[in-house]
Amino acid sequence: MVKKRLIILCIGLLIIMTGCQNNSSPSQENSNGLSTQADAPETKVNGGSVANNDDAPPSDTTESDPIENQSSQDNVPSTEVNLHDESALLSYFYDYYIQTLEADLSPIDYDYFAQSTTLVYDDFNNDGQEDVVCYSESPTSTYLTIAFITVKDQALTLIHTDMAPEFVYEQAIQKEGNFVIRKLRGGGTGISSTTLSIYGLVKGSILYTGTRIQTEGYENMIPNDKNPEGLSHSFSSETNDMSYKIGTDEDQWLMFSHKDIIKDDLTETFIYEKVTEYTYQSENNRYYQNVISEEGQAGAFPPAYLQEDHYDANDLRGGSKIGDFNILSAIYNPSENSTFIFEGTKTIEGNLCYDNEMNDDYYFESDQALLDNPLWIPIEDGQGNVQDTLIFDHLKMAWFSNDISSFLTPEIRKSLNRPPYSTRVSVTLSRFSIGYSAGSESGENITITDLKRLN
Repeated sequence: MVKKRLIILCIGLLIIMTGCQNNSSPSQENSNGLSTQADAPETKVNGGSVANNDDAPPSDTTESDPIENQSSQDNVPSTEVNLHDESALLSYFYDYYIQTLEADLSPIDYDYFAQSTTLVYDDFNNDGQEDVVCYSESPTSTYLTIAFITVKDQALTLIHTDMAPEFVYEQAIQKEGNFVIRKLRGGGTGISSTTLSIYGLVKGSILYTGTRIQTEGYENMIPNDKNPEGLSHSFSSETNDMSYKIGTDEDQWLMFSHKDIIKDDLTETFIYEKVTEYTYQSENNRYYQNVISEEGQAGAFPPAYLQEDHYDANDLRGGSKIGDFNILSAIYNPSENSTFIFEGTKTIEGNLCYDNEMNDDYYFESDQALLDNPLWIPIEDGQGNVQDTLIFDHLKMAWFSNDISSFLTPEIRKSLNRPPYSTRVSVTLSRFSIGYSAGSESGENITITDLKRLN
């Protein structure tokens, strides 16, 4: 009897528990592990559904078209400035062109301006952001303005540069390594010259290094009083990457050599050749120039310029003339080694001496001027500061470049073998040279064709 009652009681409790479970709302975990209440039972209304709201209108279950939706977003005006928006870019550049136009010039119309503008994109100032340079490839027939433009604070902004407008037939601007290279071709009647100007990047600015090299050109002239047969010279060059010398081969403009070559096309002969080595100095955005060699055909260039009462080494050039001498070679490096070689015939008097202490050799000294005016050779400290000036006007201690034994008569030898180990002579020069090394004394050498003892 008791057992029967217990069974009935258990069945009753089971029924009660089941009913409670059906009336409670099931629970589920959200993505954060928190328990959230599940959706309430829906009631169908006119084929739609609402949650616990018989009066609510049917919900719109139609999904939006993703393509149509994206299209509507694209039509929303953007506030982002884009360098590749040519319309906005050219408008900005045209305004700059008008602002910088000289007062006595009339601007060209916008359409022609836009058609004539070349856009070159690159990171010109090395800030990791794309920039653009705007210019005309034919300045003489369009306009001269140049602008480097970037985006800063959501606005078109000019990059600072000292690249000046030039009235030339053609130009091209591009970035090479960490430098901006500007190629120019100009000229006139019978003359053409193509050059490269090198610009460095200095604290976000594009600034001229002071270096411009000629790559090609020509000079033609019809017969005249000065050139009865006319003139036809051609200019060519060779530029070689030397950056491997400073531990990199990725940027040739850090260090390079450049050879200038001039030829006479009428006679097909060599006129002038000069090889210069250029090394970039980042501390002052300049190139250190080291002349490796220079040779010139006599009379190829005008005489050296006379500055008041002296010549300056900066003005000497192989193939030019100084006084009675042709300049065969002029290698001038103010803070390094320099050599000047002169060729010509001149007879002067002086002392033939014998050095029996140091060199066991003969040398010549004279107080007669060898040049019509002194030659000044500034010596610098490597930073462009002149420390001293070597002044040459006569031979102080010139060693002989050729064998003079055939000129040494018994009388001359006898004079040189006893104090003061010198004798008075006249010599006829065919060549002489001056050289010096930074931090040491200068040296002189002569080549002679005659030597005579004076009574």
